[in-house]
Amino acid sequence: MRGLLDLILPVKCLFCDKPVSSKNIIPLPICAEHERELPRLNPPLCRLCALPLGARVVRRPNEASSPEPDIKKIPPEVPLCGDCRLSVVKFDFVLASYAYCDELRTIVHDWKFNSFKYWGSWLGRRMAHQLEGEFVPEKWDYLVPLPLYFRKLRQRGFNQAVQLAEQLSYHFELPLLKALRKSHATRAQSELKFSERLANLAGCFCILEEQKSKVVDSSILLVDDIYTTGATLKCAADELQKAGANRVAGLVLARSLPPGFD
Repeated sequence: MRGLLDLILPVKCLFCDKPVSSKNIIPLPICAEHERELPRLNPPLCRLCALPLGARVVRRPNEASSPEPDIKKIPPEVPLCGDCRLSVVKFDFVLASYAYCDELRTIVHDWKFNSFKYWGSWLGRRMAHQLEGEFVPEKWDYLVPLPLYFRKLRQRGFNQAVQLAEQLSYHFELPLLKALRKSHATRAQSELKFSERLANLAGCFCILEEQKSKVVDSSILLVDDIYTTGATLKCAADELQKAGANRVAGLVLARSLPPGFD
C-alpha cells in the first residue's frame, strides 16, 4: 500500500524536491541526505544555556541590576559563557540537541505552524539519540514538558513539548509528569525584545494542584522545543523551585544562535 501511494502521490523533500520513500503510513517530507545535514551544535558549549563558547554575546542591559549569581553552585571548571557567569543560576544545566537554523528551522515551522504533528515523534527520537550520554537519567525523577495555553493547544491540536517529552521518557525510562499549567495567554516570545520576554511570561505558569506533592524534593528535567533567551524555561523553573523542587535542568530540541554566528 505504501509503495502504491508513493507512486500515485509521491511525498517530496521540503528542501530538494526529491521523492521520499518510507515504510511509514504517513512519510515525513525529508530525504536521507538532508536528514543527515540537520545542524548539530559543536562543543564546547555553555553548560547553562547550550550556547557555543565561540559565540560573542553582549550582556543584556536589563540584567545589569540582577543580584549576584550563586557562584558556589558552579564549579570553576564548568564551561560557561560570559552571560551565564554574570547571571542568577536557575538550572543545573541546559542541553540542546541541534542548532536552530537552516533545515531545522523549516521543519519546526512545518511542525508547529502548519500543524504537521508527525514531525514530533521523529524529532523526539533524534533528540534522545543526541542527548545520550550527556546526563545521567538515574539522577532525575521526572520529565516535565512546558505547557501551552488551552486556546493555543486547541488551535494547534498538540503540544510540541509533550511530543518530545514522550520520546525522551521512552528512551531514558523516565516518567513524564505534566506538572505545569499555563494560566493565561501570552504574546509569542519570537515577537518580543529580550527586555520584554520575562515580563511577558510573568506569572503565567502554575503548578497543578494534584501534582504538587510529586514536585516537592524532586529532580526535574524541563522539556521544550527552542531555547532563545531562556526566559520561558527560567519562568517555569522558578515555579518548580518555589513549589519545592530540589533541582531543575532543561532539555531542548534546539538552541537559537546569535545573528551571524557560524
